[in-house]
Amino acid sequence: MTLDCVNSLYSYPPENNIEVLLISNNSSKEELQKVVHGVDRYSNTKVLEYNNPFNFQKINNWGAEQATGRILLFLNNDTELVKQSRGLLDDMIKKAIEEEVGAVGCLLLYGDARHVQHAGVRLVSGGGAEHLYIHRTLDDVKEGVAYPLVKDRRVTAVTAAALMVEKSKFKKVGGFDEEFIVCGGDVDLCIRLNDKGYGAWYVSGGCKYILHKESTTRSGSKIPYIDYLKSYESYINAYDFKTGDKFLPFKHERGSINV
Repeated sequence: MTLDCVNSLYSYPPENNIEVLLISNNSSKEELQKVVHGVDRYSNTKVLEYNNPFNFQKINNWGAEQATGRILLFLNNDTELVKQSRGLLDDMIKKAIEEEVGAVGCLLLYGDARHVQHAGVRLVSGGGAEHLYIHRTLDDVKEGVAYPLVKDRRVTAVTAAALMVEKSKFKKVGGFDEEFIVCGGDVDLCIRLNDKGYGAWYVSGGCKYILHKESTTRSGSKIPYIDYLKSYESYINAYDFKTGDKFLPFKHERGSINV
């Protein structure tokens, strides 16, 4: 799966040069060697080891420190670029370098290339967050709905499964909060970037997308209690109790958005 991700990234790269850093976290020697040999033909790709207890935020903060480029793209190894991804990374780069833009995300479809996994994140009552149009079919929400997926849109947050941000802005807010362990840290990062004047954006590129076989590598893992607590503390302060999410108001609440 990791090799599929890397190969797809080189099949549909941005116009600018890229540096690919693969962070191994307690991989078996056999699997690690398969990846090392599998990416050997790509001169701009490095396999690095971060063999500490799993913490998504710490792994990515450490990886960001090793990166030499101006723009960071956090990309899960269970993602894959396809023909419909062509040009999407360039679209995201153009948005990410705008002065008042922070995190940039895109449309992610499940592995069936039909159902929406992510199209931006919105806050909901009770200190929670959810992905826009999750599990809806692309044809159902591409156009003719409250928030059509063919349009770029300001959102509260985007998922770290495919999150682009300028390194200087990422460092300005201190990167991911390492008190989070598995999930929630991406939304919190976007909220803190928002607070600094760097808005989060969903970039459509005319409805280009990346596949995301969500949580395939950690499908049996439980979410730690601290992630729920930290998420609540972060999200509740960014939520508007009068209008709901500031960018995707709750006049289009759960029923009309996701069901």
